[in-house]
Amino acid sequence: MKKTLLLAAALACSGAVAQEKEIWACQEIQSYGMEWTNGRWQGGAFEESQLLFTLNGINSTLKLPELPRPIDLSCLYDVTDGYWFCSDPLYAVSFIINQDSGSAGYSTLFGAVINEEDRSSITVSVLQCTKF
Repeated sequence: MKKTLLLAAALACSGAVAQEKEIWACQEIQSYGMEWTNGRWQGGAFEESQLLFTLNGINSTLKLPELPRPIDLSCLYDVTDGYWFCSDPLYAVSFIINQDSGSAGYSTLFGAVINEEDRSSITVSVLQCTKF
């Protein structure tokens, strides 16, 4: 019995909770960043686009219009503040969503560190999402 209670407490503290798969359509409200152009970074507002976010715990995904396949994300729930925080360390992507309001944020930094020929943009976006 004590082991069961300890396991339950450990899972609660780690942010792991049972989660059914949810699909969210997200519209960027504001998007800013930097693009690598002619050998230097140029900053400014980006054209807002739509993203598709699938919330499925550690097996979540984020589909961006410019990428051929979704980015795999691992998401944890913050029971104290009531939001999901998701990340993919491979592409330096962070995504956060409040399920109650649909407010979300997205950022990526991967473009800053790859070689100059392949550099992509560095982005931070504010989104409003609607669950299907």
